[in-house]
Amino acid sequence: MDQGTSKGVSRTDSVDNGEGTVSKALQGSRKKKRDKVSAYERAKKVYEEIQEEKRKERRLRKQEREQRQIATEKYEKTKRKANKMFRKRSKKGQPNLGAQVEILLEKIQQKMK
Repeated sequence: MDQGTSKGVSRTDSVDNGEGTVSKALQGSRKKKRDKVSAYERAKKVYEEIQEEKRKERRLRKQEREQRQIATEKYEKTKRKANKMFRKRSKKGQPNLGAQVEILLEKIQQKMK
């Protein structure tokens, strides 16, 4: 008896998969078919990508909204301060020009920066 072979079947030529012997070339093509992504999995992947895009867009919109809100609050605060200064009056009821000049000075200093 030859010790290199067992019962005339070589290990490299064929594989027994329960349905008989199948060559490795056919087994490789079946494996590739199993590795392919099903339609459900492709659709699920596309859906998840779309959802991730939507989440990113929501985060960006939220950040932009917060930045606009902060800018608006800052603007309103400066307006309230200026209006308060403009409403100041002297004892005789005349406008306080010193406060108005102070506001104009602040504006000029802001532009110089």
